[in-house]
This record gives sequence, structure tokens and C-alpha cells, in this order.
Amino acid sequence: MPKQFQQNDGRRAPKGHFIVYVGEELRRFIVPLSYLKNPTFSQLLDKLLKSMVLIVVYY
Repeated sequence: MPKQFQQNDGRRAPKGHFIVYVGEELRRFIVPLSYLKNPTFSQLLDKLLKSMVLIVVYY
């Protein structure tokens, strides 16, 4: 596992990434910022935000 994922108890995203928490159990995902350029991924994020099952954390 890359060192940057282990720092700060895994609570910070590595440079060039953001954290997304999904669902009632707040499952955590680290997502590359480059995914935001993909229209399909952006539409998915919008849909999840509107349904209140997504929390996005930027660092």
C-alpha cells in the first residue's frame, strides 16, 4: 500500500484525489480528481448528491 494512504490514520486523501462517503454506512472511497472530467461519473455524483446518499470531502 502506498505510504500516502497510510498517513494520518487514512483520513486524508493523497494529492490529486478526493474522498467520497456513500450510503447509510458511509462507505469510504478515494477517487482521483481526473474522474471529475468524465461526464458519466459527474452525472453519477450529481444523482447521488440529490438522493442524499453521498458525502464528498475535498482536501
